[in-house]
Amino acid sequence: MNVAENTVTLTIDGVPVTIEKGKKIYDAASKAGVYIPGLCYDPKLTRFGGCRMCIVDVTNSRGRTASKWACCEPVADGITVTTDNDKIRKRRQMMMEFLLAWHPLDCPTCNKSGECGLQDATVYINQKHGSRIPTKRRDEPLLMDNPVIEKDFNRCILCGKCVIICDEIQGNRAIDFQRRGFWAEVGTPFRIPLECDYCGQCLHVCPVGSILDHTERFRGHSWEYNRTQTTCPYCAVGCSIFINEKSGKVMKVTSRDDAGINNGNLCARGRFGHEAFQPEDRIRTALIKQGNRLEPASWEEALDRAAGKLKEIKEKHGEQAIAVIGGESLSNEDAYALQKVFRAGLGVTSIDNMANMRNPLLNSGLFEEFGASAPIVTYDAIKSAGSFLFFGCDAEKENPVIANMVRVAMRDNGTPLYVANARNTLFLPIEDARIAMNYGAEASVVSGLIRAAGEAMAEKPANAGDIAKTATMDVEAAAKAAGVAVEDIKKIAAGLAKNGAPLILIGNETVTNPKSAEIVKGLCNLAALLGGKALLYREYCNSQGVNDMGVTPSNLPGYLKADSAEGAAHYSSKWGVELAPAKASDGDIIKRIQSGAVKAVVLAGVDIITQYPGGASIKKALEGMELVVVTSQFVNETVLSANVVLPSASAVERDGTYTNNEGRVQLVRKAVEPAGRAKPEWEIFREIGARLGLAVKHKETRDVTDEIIASVPGYEGMTTLKLSEGEAVVSYPKDGKTAPFQFNAGPFNASAAGFTHVVITGNSLYHLGSLSRHSKTLNEIESRATVEMGLSDAQALKLEDGEEALVESANGSIRAKVKITPRSKSGVVFVTKNFENAPAMSLLAQVGEPVMARIVKAHA
Repeated sequence: MNVAENTVTLTIDGVPVTIEKGKKIYDAASKAGVYIPGLCYDPKLTRFGGCRMCIVDVTNSRGRTASKWACCEPVADGITVTTDNDKIRKRRQMMMEFLLAWHPLDCPTCNKSGECGLQDATVYINQKHGSRIPTKRRDEPLLMDNPVIEKDFNRCILCGKCVIICDEIQGNRAIDFQRRGFWAEVGTPFRIPLECDYCGQCLHVCPVGSILDHTERFRGHSWEYNRTQTTCPYCAVGCSIFINEKSGKVMKVTSRDDAGINNGNLCARGRFGHEAFQPEDRIRTALIKQGNRLEPASWEEALDRAAGKLKEIKEKHGEQAIAVIGGESLSNEDAYALQKVFRAGLGVTSIDNMANMRNPLLNSGLFEEFGASAPIVTYDAIKSAGSFLFFGCDAEKENPVIANMVRVAMRDNGTPLYVANARNTLFLPIEDARIAMNYGAEASVVSGLIRAAGEAMAEKPANAGDIAKTATMDVEAAAKAAGVAVEDIKKIAAGLAKNGAPLILIGNETVTNPKSAEIVKGLCNLAALLGGKALLYREYCNSQGVNDMGVTPSNLPGYLKADSAEGAAHYSSKWGVELAPAKASDGDIIKRIQSGAVKAVVLAGVDIITQYPGGASIKKALEGMELVVVTSQFVNETVLSANVVLPSASAVERDGTYTNNEGRVQLVRKAVEPAGRAKPEWEIFREIGARLGLAVKHKETRDVTDEIIASVPGYEGMTTLKLSEGEAVVSYPKDGKTAPFQFNAGPFNASAAGFTHVVITGNSLYHLGSLSRHSKTLNEIESRATVEMGLSDAQALKLEDGEEALVESANGSIRAKVKITPRSKSGVVFVTKNFENAPAMSLLAQVGEPVMARIVKAHA
């Protein structure tokens, strides 16, 4: 009997199961906790039905019984399913003999042993012998044609899961079935070297040891590893990962489909970037500058030096002479402790984080500016979206796992996709319509979309007229400014209007645009007009959290205003000190550092010289300061300019929380002991606070987490259970502001005399910040900075793919490898950042300006 219109009830081995229509018998059995061997089955993939191990008996309402494949047979109301009897067991044993005829029984030397689907199935069906079917073995050597994935053709059972996930979830189609008969195999055509995203999705779903992790081979078996669930420390998606540790060493990273928001999906950084957690080049002890050299010191000596000098500088120059900058990979606990110690212990107001320094309106000012229309929404919106619009967003390269979610929605719901970028970004499946606009005309295109969507809508919201007034440029003018056809804008607008509430994903190309705030305002208006939502991509694992925790000059934790009596009173009572409303700091921190107004700076997890524009002038300014305190895992340009260096623990050496793109707070769990004498930042700043006379009672990370939950607006009520189950989502302030927002739709001219190409900087797929640069595997995949350009530009510049080019701007120059790609349209190049030996940020003099460059062949 149906319990709802969209459900059916069936009986499996005598147990009634109610499940949604359209599901398969295998899904219902899994829900009931009934194991069915199925080597080609995966709930997130379309059905293949290749292994034939999931045979069951199905009796319909008329009493007729037939054998069915559980992974392919849809559920029906009133059917009875038998998953195990003598007949079924005999058939499965026969099918197993066919599989074992080709699969070598080399389990003692196979890395998959202990977590192998084939092993589990043989045990379940009581297969006590190998195959009686005579055949010859393939006996082929391992194929090792890339830095990450190894292929053992001898073990492959042709289940097809790797082929399907590469196509449906990753959108690469890098591998497929090749050849026929006995020599049938999965791989690339003619075994050409594998070139793909190296996400390891194929490795994740392979039920046997046919696809192997090159970094893990012969390092251990599954039963030797201790597994710790934590949150990936790279981008802002917030994927759940499992650290596999043996003898104190991180051996590999794995994922589970039933853990976290990522449904088992990971990118190359998340799956193969784990070598960066415990490299040999870690800073393992505190360092103090003696003369021109950094020399090892005890923690007590380093902390005394830092705290003593901070007090001295405050007494001599005042609190305005001290500045604090936090990194976007700090945990919430680190960030909270950092700002608390310096606000409560020294009265410092010059506190900021890298994301906010680059774009305050979209960080510390996001909720004040946008209120209830702020572009932040949970990933559930992906499943329910009527359509997708990627705006200034290279979806599959920036946040690959969000791209995986989008592909699933497109596959399962038929959700259409539209793209509007200044680069020809690629995405599979192909979008329904695309605009490749002139750089600088993004706000104009948004205005055109608002106008065209308003005309295409059958039913308009009550405020449609007010939203239309913000679109000061009509479709024809927008198309002319953007260099696109009027019909292209109208086609996207009509698609967005007719398919239901859209989800607009806003990426790096928009965030780094000089008119980013105007573009985002316009996109929020477009979303409001169509009843949809917008999601602004964050860059690092805790870019959102450091803003939530008040590592900004204008906000206390929870976005209480630092200069308000309300904010001061709230944290005075929470911290047990008398806080006065903060006086606004005198200008931008970087400008104050460069001018000499700042005498001491604390840099927590930040390589400011490499990662911020104007690095050369920042380095010169740091060298002239009275005190530079740096917390870091690695030696970098900023560390070399420090007076005191405090070694910080990596993400797998500490506990805490991160807040991801959607405002979801997730646990970070300690898996291994810290390297040398490294400590988590919250503990480092607790010790500095104690030396400043601040009564800091935190003994462990959980104490800081509890204080955040008890003190920070929006984080209240986050229990340990909610955090551990990923159900803790921040309640952000909504001050009543909603779209429409006034925005400047006019284009700007990105040009400069003598410079011919617009430069867009961003992260590569394989590197993010400095952390990934300490992964041997990721460096083997991509070892240096690249400049991506279109074929026409390369031909005009007489450059060839792989050749070295010099990228020169008015502010600086770097060398980068040429990568010819259809991703870049004529006149626009993309330069990967994060390479310390080719710092792309040195091409910029300051944030908020378009970067123009000339590109020439580099000479030795």
